[in-house]
Amino acid sequence: TGRMLGAFALGSAGTCLGSAAGYTLFGHGISNGLGESGWKVASALTAKNIGGGLNFMAVAGQLSVSSEAIAAALTVDNILGLIYFPLIAWLGRDFVNLSGDNTPDP
Repeated sequence: TGRMLGAFALGSAGTCLGSAAGYTLFGHGISNGLGESGWKVASALTAKNIGGGLNFMAVAGQLSVSSEAIAAALTVDNILGLIYFPLIAWLGRDFVNLSGDNTPDP
């Protein structure tokens, strides 16, 4: 629907802006580790955060990212995800369930 497309477009724009800001702030460190592939990996990870793993591989392939840089990027992304998602769940543990079902999650 139109509302969902608008929400997706807003989320995608936010992801792109966040990635650009992050690369501006931390790109030097990424480039030290990955060299010329730093901005390419950042672009592929932005695509992954918008559309999933296939988007990551498509962008990485089009930008000719080395297999070593792909492996490093996916490893770091997975490790950070293992920290991020439990942290977000823990931070949101006391929020009210708005779905109408007030039973706590297991």
